[in-house]
Amino acid sequence: MLNVIVSKFLFRAALPWKMPFLWLACAFIACAPGLTMVRANLLIFPMTFMALFLCSVFSEVAKRSQRGKLLVTLAMCWAVVGEAYISSVTVESFNPYSSWVINMNSIFIYGGYSKAATIPAERRASTEKQLAEVGIRSEDDMKTRLPEMIIELTAENRRIPWPANTAFVPFLHGIDEP
Repeated sequence: MLNVIVSKFLFRAALPWKMPFLWLACAFIACAPGLTMVRANLLIFPMTFMALFLCSVFSEVAKRSQRGKLLVTLAMCWAVVGEAYISSVTVESFNPYSSWVINMNSIFIYGGYSKAATIPAERRASTEKQLAEVGIRSEDDMKTRLPEMIIELTAENRRIPWPANTAFVPFLHGIDEP
């Protein structure tokens, strides 16, 4: 991203700047709520504005020359490959056996939200069963076993959901949980 901003400043005489920087300003403003919460789905607005910024800069660069078209094509291919990778990593973090999901489910079943949460009986039973499979059967287990489990999984470098139905620490989350 920094190279796009720098190139925008270098070519400011040749490229229009109002729309790209409007989108960039919107992206920065949209990031403000993300500073207080850690949730992947809060990035939809900043990423949308960032995509609009890149598209407006890339379209202007591509109009200028054949070399610009080639560079834009390479950048877009790189972006698609990168997005495919990060999407797969994000999907893994929502696996029922990821430490992040185990932590969240523990909070809803045994922790602070357990009294207020309205969970259908079937869902509660399946979540309790899944938590029991990884050794969490009570609030005490949540407070003691879960942090120990995350430390063990990190030490073993268990970062992918394999073998099936075993706990792991996804790449998007780390040792600082829960």
